[in-house]
Amino acid sequence: MTSSPSRGSAGEHGARRTQPARGRSGTTRPRGRRGYGQDLSAREQQVAGLLATGATNQDIARALALSVRTAEHHVASTLRKLHTTRERLHGEQH
Repeated sequence: MTSSPSRGSAGEHGARRTQPARGRSGTTRPRGRRGYGQDLSAREQQVAGLLATGATNQDIARALALSVRTAEHHVASTLRKLHTTRERLHGEQH
């Protein structure tokens, strides 16, 4: 007779808690890439330069070899980090 996990337990196939990654020294380190916080990434800097010229999302996608949807995400992130909008950028140009 084998015992099965009690109810409420994660069991063999249930959800498990993930443990932080451990470095060679045994200290924990965050998983994944470090974020840029409020700083612009290299790609966002490229997008900002194109936005300053009045480029559309489609122009940006074409120039950077991205899908339009990916360009839209980069544009939104760039504008948010710069605390501005396209309207403000275009208003400042004229």
